[in-house]
Amino acid sequence: MTANGKRSAFVVSAAPPRAGVKRDYFDRFFRDTTLNEDWVTASLRSFNAPDQSALTLQYLVPALDSLPWIQKNRRIFFLGSWLGGFIGGQRSQRALSDIDAFLAKRPNLPRDLRQKILQSRDDLERTVKIRATFAPSA
Repeated sequence: MTANGKRSAFVVSAAPPRAGVKRDYFDRFFRDTTLNEDWVTASLRSFNAPDQSALTLQYLVPALDSLPWIQKNRRIFFLGSWLGGFIGGQRSQRALSDIDAFLAKRPNLPRDLRQKILQSRDDLERTVKIRATFAPSA
């Protein structure tokens, strides 16, 4: 299999809506030091598919907790992709509340990280409001 084929297989394999798949991928994002950052970035949308938010909500706060490590150990643009994947894959008031609780419990979170979270949170807040207005049963 070519390098592109292996990358594609990794990305696609993050998509199945199964708890074990999500658990294994989230663990591998941190455990596997040989895992290419580009592969992780490419797999975030598959991992955090909006129609699977019930499966991935449990990883939202741990993903936020990992931000200082990510900032220290990954390239500068990866952090935005990470936040966009984990927050952008959510659609619920619960996710919004989890983010707010995370921020409230960490008043000393570095300002730049807080602002990046707030930027992604803003999109989620808009989504929650729109869904409450136009799809109240969703």
